[in-house]
Amino acid sequence: MWHSVEWIEPNEVHVNCGDKTILIIIDSTNYQVNGQEKALSTPAYLEADRTMIPASFLVQELGTGINLVNNAVVVTNNMKPTQLPPQGN
Repeated sequence: MWHSVEWIEPNEVHVNCGDKTILIIIDSTNYQVNGQEKALSTPAYLEADRTMIPASFLVQELGTGINLVNNAVVVTNNMKPTQLPPQGN
């Protein structure tokens, strides 16, 4: 599964993840998944040129896992691996 993230001035973040297209608007609790309006528990915001979003968003929309390991937050991909077709002749 691939993910791409694109910043669109002045305040939008576009995330493409497989069959999902996600639009996040900075300082808003509203976001869209494939054009469907949804709500964040806390608005996305900028801090030191980084976009901050609630961790629950990652779990809900991107299928990731979040764990605390040695006082560090670790984000993992819990999606099932995609089986690739055999290579060669």
